[in-house]
Amino acid sequence: MTDVDELVRSVAKASGCSEKEIREKMRERRERTHGLLSDYGAIYAVAKELGADLNDSGDGSHKSKGFKAPPLTKLSDVKPSPSVNVVGRVKAVFSPKEFGKKDGSRGVFASVVLMDKGGERRVVLWDNRAELVKSVRVGDVLLVRNGYSKDNNGAIEIHAGSSTTVSVNPKDEGVDLPDVHEKVIDVAALEAGNPSVTVVCRVASYYPPVEFARSDGTKGKRASFIGEDESGKVRVVLWDSAADLQLKVGDTVKIENGYTRAGFGGTGVELQAGSRSRVEHSNKKLKLPSIKEKKEKITVAEIESNASGFNIDGRVLQVYPPREYSGGRMASLVVGDATGSIRVVLWDDKVVVAEVLKAGDGVRIINAYSKSNLTNEPEVHIGKYGTLSQASDVDAPLAADIKAALAQEKDIGELENGDKNVRISGVIVEVEDRPCVYASDDGSPNLVVSLVVEDETGNVRAVAFRSSAEKILGIATGDAVALIEKSQDELAPIAEAKEALLEKPVSLLGRVKYNDFSDQLEFIVDSVFLAEGEKESDEEILT
Repeated sequence: MTDVDELVRSVAKASGCSEKEIREKMRERRERTHGLLSDYGAIYAVAKELGADLNDSGDGSHKSKGFKAPPLTKLSDVKPSPSVNVVGRVKAVFSPKEFGKKDGSRGVFASVVLMDKGGERRVVLWDNRAELVKSVRVGDVLLVRNGYSKDNNGAIEIHAGSSTTVSVNPKDEGVDLPDVHEKVIDVAALEAGNPSVTVVCRVASYYPPVEFARSDGTKGKRASFIGEDESGKVRVVLWDSAADLQLKVGDTVKIENGYTRAGFGGTGVELQAGSRSRVEHSNKKLKLPSIKEKKEKITVAEIESNASGFNIDGRVLQVYPPREYSGGRMASLVVGDATGSIRVVLWDDKVVVAEVLKAGDGVRIINAYSKSNLTNEPEVHIGKYGTLSQASDVDAPLAADIKAALAQEKDIGELENGDKNVRISGVIVEVEDRPCVYASDDGSPNLVVSLVVEDETGNVRAVAFRSSAEKILGIATGDAVALIEKSQDELAPIAEAKEALLEKPVSLLGRVKYNDFSDQLEFIVDSVFLAEGEKESDEEILT
C-alpha cells in the first residue's frame, strides 16, 4: 500500500466519506490544475477542503502522516461560523424543494432536524446534498463536517454546501446521542389543528394532480386521496412537490410532518402534506381487507350516500337556475341513465357549467361525492376536486327514453313504499299550515310545502321542495322571505296561495317513502304540473 493509499484511507475514515468519494475529489482537483497537481497535493487539498489539519509525527516520512479530524461541536454550542462540525440523531426530515436562483437556474434544498443531549438544530442541505433525505430516516445518525452556520431570524442553522461532507450512520464518533422513536398516529386519533403528525395509511381512492392559480399569480399543484388504516379513513391532500408522487389505489403511504385541519364545511378532519412534509411509499403491512376492484364508472342505481371518488355518465333531465348562498353560488340539475335518475349539485366555480347545459345533453361526472338529502336519499355533489362536463359519447339513452322507461302512472291507492319515478294525478284537497321557509346546509333559504292530493282511489300527503314548492305556491323563495319579514307571519305565503290551490287539478312526478312519525306513506315531489293537461317541456323532464 502506498503512502497516498494510507492517506486516502485515513481521510475517508475520519471524514465519513468513502474512499471512492475521496479519490473522485482528488481527480476533480487534478483536473482543475490540468494535471499539474500530484497525488500528494490532491489528497492534502481534499483534506483541507474537508476542514481538517494534516499533522506529522516528526520522522519525516509520509507514512507517519495522518488525518486529524477536527473536533465536533455540541449542537447547543453552535454559533454563526464559516466552518462547523456536528453529529446528531435525526428527529425530523423535510422533503426537497426547488427555488429560482438569481442567474435564472434552478436550485434545490432539503432539511433535517438533528438533536443531541444538549439541544437540536436544523440542518439545510443544498443542491446535490438534498438528495440525501430520500434515504435518511428518523433515528439515523448524521455526521456533518465542514458545514457552515448562520442566524436565521434568531435561530442558528447549519448548512451543508458543496464543501461539506455528510455521512449517514458513521461507525463511531464517540458521542452519546439520545434515542429518537418515531410516533405514528392512527387515522382515528387525528384532530384538527395538529401542526406535525406522521401517519401510515393505504390509498383507498386517488384523485390525480391538478394545477391551480394562486392569488399571487403563481401556479400550484394539488392531488388528494382517501387514506385508510385499521382505525378509519381520512382525506389526504398533497400540495405542490408532494403531489408528484406516483400513487395508485392499494399503495401504502407514509406521510411525515403532515398537518391537520378541519374538513370541508368545518366537519371532520383532513390531513395535509405541504412543503415541510415528506410523502413516500411504505412497506408497512396494514391489517386491512383487500380492496375490491374499483369500476371506472358506476350507474345511477349504484350510488349510495357518503360515497366519494366515483364517476358516472348520464343525460341531463332538468337544469335548475343557479342561486346565491352565503358562501358563493350553487346550482343543481337532474341526471339520469338507464338505471335511474339523481339530483346533482354544483358548487361555486362549477356553477358556470350548469349555465350552458340543457335537458338532453350528455354529461360526464368525475371525482364526485354523495350526501344524503332531507329525505335521506343520495344526491351527487361536484366540489372543487370534481368535474362535470358535456360529453357527446356517453352511453346513456335519450332523455325522453329515460323518462318513458322510468316513469309510470299510478293511482294513489296503488302507491307502495319505495316506488320511484311515479306520476300521480288528482286534486289538491288540503294545504298544510306549516312554515314554508327552511335553511339548507349552506344557510341559504329554501321553500317547502305539504299538500294532500286525492283521486278516486285515495289520498296521499305530498311534500315539495325548492323549485317544485315555488311552482306550487306561485312565489319565488326570495319573495316569500320578504313577505314573511314584512308581515311577521311565517305562514303568510301559505295563506296567500291556499285559496287558489284548493280543488285545483295537479299532476306530480316523484317517489314514495314511509314516514315513521305519521305512520303513513308520503309522496316526495320531483316535478309539478298544475294546469290540467299541462305537458312537461324538454327542460322539465325529471326523475
